[in-house]
Amino acid sequence: MSVLYFFESIRNGFLDRLFSALTFFGEEILILAIICMLYWCLNKRLAYQLCFTYFLAGLGAQFLKVVCRIPRPWVLDSNFHPVDTAVPTATGYSFPSGHTQGSTALYGTLGLVYWRQKGPRRGLVLAAGLLLPALVGLSRIYLGVHTPKDVLTGYLISLAVALPVTWYFAGHPEKEKASPILAAALFLISAAVSLTAVVLIHLGVTEAVLASDCCKAGAAGMGFSIGWLIEKNYIRFPTEGTLLFQAGKLLLGAAGALLIKSGLKSLLGESIPSDMLRYFLLVIWVMILYPILIKAAARRRSS
Repeated sequence: MSVLYFFESIRNGFLDRLFSALTFFGEEILILAIICMLYWCLNKRLAYQLCFTYFLAGLGAQFLKVVCRIPRPWVLDSNFHPVDTAVPTATGYSFPSGHTQGSTALYGTLGLVYWRQKGPRRGLVLAAGLLLPALVGLSRIYLGVHTPKDVLTGYLISLAVALPVTWYFAGHPEKEKASPILAAALFLISAAVSLTAVVLIHLGVTEAVLASDCCKAGAAGMGFSIGWLIEKNYIRFPTEGTLLFQAGKLLLGAAGALLIKSGLKSLLGESIPSDMLRYFLLVIWVMILYPILIKAAARRRSS
């Protein structure tokens, strides 16, 4: 807590705004938007690589959250106060940091991919890919919603997943079809993570509001495992298109995702089953339903 108290002592309006801006680079909505842009419009293989890293690391982080159940800093020490505007983004348990884990999975993987491709100034790009999530982690500490241990663990979890996933994608040519065995394994891992949280809630070990993120991560992982298998084996939508067509794809896809994520929340309310359903359907929309529409639109344009 001494580190958190130090940062609390130097807070001012400028630093609050600076670190609030930095923490946005670890927000779920931005990370998913970047992955969707790559998946729908630019590079499906890279999007798949990012998804494997993001979901596997996220499942690991969320599993640790519900197993360790370490409260937020202001709960551990009632005399400590976080930056008020950061509290709404600090859902669930504190350890490890989800913002740091997610940003490391995205930007760290992008840096590793570029470095493996031996592009110009690859060392600088890799350094940027590793530095940005570190700054996101620092912002979480400054804002008072995570401890250094939370941040370091989230960072290392994603790196531990990103390195072997990047190595595998770089060393193996893209296969025409997805492996049902790999998809089933990811589905079962995701289901096990959600089930762990549900059992802990049922036993009274944790509260639904604190374990909700874990359940949602598991549901999203199950959606991705199904989506990856079906899209790669059966849909195979094209990513090419004119600038106007690509912009239209992004806007329509984002509108559909927002309708599922927020619209269903208003319709079904907040509960573990509804949260899991929303996140499962959200990923199914991104991975399967919208690609079917993209493929149909591309066929009409070429006919």
